[in-house]
Amino acid sequence: MNGVEIQKIGVQREYKWYFIQLSAIIFTLMSVFFARHNLLPLTHYTIPDSGYYENWVFFPYEKGISTGFLYLNTFLYSIGVQSLVFYNSFLLLGSIYLCAIFEPFSPRAVTLARATIALNPYLLISIIGPTKEINLIFFSLAAFYLFLKDSYILKIASILPAVATMAIRPQFGYIILAAFACSLLLKFIKSPISICLLIIVAFLILNSIPVINSFVSNSGGEELEFFSTSIYYEIALILKAMQENPALQVLALMIKVVLVMFAPIARPNTIFSPFVPLLDWGYTFMGWFLFPLNLSFLLLFLKKKATQLPRLNQAGQLLLIYAFLGAFSVVISPIIQARYLFPYAPMIAACFALHTVKVRNRILIFSLALILLSFVLTAIFMPKYWMVPVEEGFVFVSWI
Repeated sequence: MNGVEIQKIGVQREYKWYFIQLSAIIFTLMSVFFARHNLLPLTHYTIPDSGYYENWVFFPYEKGISTGFLYLNTFLYSIGVQSLVFYNSFLLLGSIYLCAIFEPFSPRAVTLARATIALNPYLLISIIGPTKEINLIFFSLAAFYLFLKDSYILKIASILPAVATMAIRPQFGYIILAAFACSLLLKFIKSPISICLLIIVAFLILNSIPVINSFVSNSGGEELEFFSTSIYYEIALILKAMQENPALQVLALMIKVVLVMFAPIARPNTIFSPFVPLLDWGYTFMGWFLFPLNLSFLLLFLKKKATQLPRLNQAGQLLLIYAFLGAFSVVISPIIQARYLFPYAPMIAACFALHTVKVRNRILIFSLALILLSFVLTAIFMPKYWMVPVEEGFVFVSWI
């Protein structure tokens, strides 16, 4: 009887998150409508990358395996730009369902993973147009959902969604396949944290070899010019040079960990601006939201027992390794972009549940104190004002 009751509670909680996700989508679409018709002082209600992907549809060119994303968007545009909302909404709702893979951590882990999807303003704003992040979240979760099944047929089938991510962002798919390969290591090394540390050491050694260093340093480096307006652009160039130096690469990685995982809580503050830039506030909110989750993830390297059997089974350990590989790939990339962590956020969030209640409370109190301090200091020393609303002239938003 208790088992039936528990199952019913789980189903109800799952339905609750579908409702939350749909409500968030409708609220976002209404906000964009009010912004476009000057009914609310909202601006920056689209994702710049969506404009780039739209332009790619109208002026197509080959981009290797990534051209698959062009084919997808071309198909959706041929149906009508409204189809983007339905397609992206379906993927988000599917991702809510697939978060069930975090049950090996705890029911709380499933809830946290779903929250990083349903409450992410960046994903909600990007739902209107072509977007990579929503696709990456759905296909990565689908890949692990299939891979963690007992059926060998489904394990083989998991390669399909992994390959699908390659057609969107190639390195993302490679990370999934690398995580699958790590499942073999878990048969010999029972500690996922030990495997992660071995990967770091192996990277530092290999990165000292000029040929490999050049490959890693320039992996994605050709896109740095597109981020020239970023406040981190000049810093990224310096850290790229440091990472190419075997003696300075450790320091460079430590600085980039801070910039990628924690610095977003100190973005320019627009609290006194007459216009509300939705995207800016979305980035800031996610910086606050992910700060304690990212911190708790790093602290797991000091709490190895929390990640070992029987506290965490092999399925959970594999997901932890994937979260590490994803975060590490973002850190070593020449491009300093915290939003590149968003597709890995469900995995990182699930790991928060591995800590004891006492540790979790301390992380939350410490994080809240820093966030409040950051908010006050940025309001005083880093104010930013939006005086004129920006006309979002993209086709994908024209119908709203």
